[in-house]
Amino acid sequence: MVNFESLNTLFPCIMDDLLFHFSYKQGEEKPGAATVAGLLSGLMKKYSPKNLDHSYDIDIVSLCDSLCELGILNCLFRDNSMGLNNRYYWSGRVSPKATYFSQMSVDERQPFVANIEDAVYGSVYIYKKYRPYIIPIIHKSDDGNEGIGTGFVVGNQYILTARHCIEHAKSIAFGNIAFENYSNAKVYYHKNPYIDIAIIPIPPLKGVGLYLSDSYTIFDHVMTMGYPQIPGYTCFLTAEKAVISSIPEKRFVATEGQIVAEAQEIWSKENLFLITAKIRGGNSGGPVINRFGNCVGIVSGKPFSEGSAYDDLGYGTAIPAKFAIEMLENLSDHHCVTNINFAEYPQ
Repeated sequence: MVNFESLNTLFPCIMDDLLFHFSYKQGEEKPGAATVAGLLSGLMKKYSPKNLDHSYDIDIVSLCDSLCELGILNCLFRDNSMGLNNRYYWSGRVSPKATYFSQMSVDERQPFVANIEDAVYGSVYIYKKYRPYIIPIIHKSDDGNEGIGTGFVVGNQYILTARHCIEHAKSIAFGNIAFENYSNAKVYYHKNPYIDIAIIPIPPLKGVGLYLSDSYTIFDHVMTMGYPQIPGYTCFLTAEKAVISSIPEKRFVATEGQIVAEAQEIWSKENLFLITAKIRGGNSGGPVINRFGNCVGIVSGKPFSEGSAYDDLGYGTAIPAKFAIEMLENLSDHHCVTNINFAEYPQ
């Protein structure tokens, strides 16, 4: 694993610098001529780090090779020593219709760079990066009982959770976020009552949480984060790796180290997918995060309809993020609730 903390301390924008260095520039006479040695020279001029030793050279070569594994860079030439003369190349296209990376501003490049960082640096990095934006929810009922759920910040001005974490509560309290940010908030439920999603607009925050993506497929590696109801622990954030094991298209079983299946859920009112993670009550409303740090689903503690419970089989159910994306495109089309009694989160 690349020693990201050390590299990022020395070179705070190293991923952006690296991608720019090896990307195609319009009018370039010899594309693919950029070397690791040239990248290091540029980094030294830009940042002037002190007490640099050659171990960082190897880390940067490893970082380039990780990008090759992701299919971003291509290694055109590899030397037989430390790799400083390795030549890498990237077309510079963020997407087929996008402009060249080298022609984009730093701000325009940032979302793409952030996704690549998440994929390269791995699950621990993703956990540390997004844990401040995973929100414990205390749901107090009319009889005084308290339940725990999970929500998360989308972008910098929405909280997203499962509808059943909010609905029918005497009071709701959010942790990890100031009370004044949600004390008078509106809550939007999807217009289809079988889609277990709630969205709460809030004033813009300084930091940026998760982004939503509707791109996922069978065998994708994902992570869930949430606050399960664990006896003896209060609001204990957990993270669990999983695999997307079912998408609602076909019915068959495949095996790749663990049993996975794709299925058309006839009894379901809407599409969902399954993940190989045991979901406990308090995880409901939490994100399903892919390797690129995007939320592809929302954990649901119950299926969309009555009957079977996938949790009995060791699976977790998740609502595809595409439904939340559709909601955010026009919230006014969905059911707005203004009589939620929000409370301050207990310290």
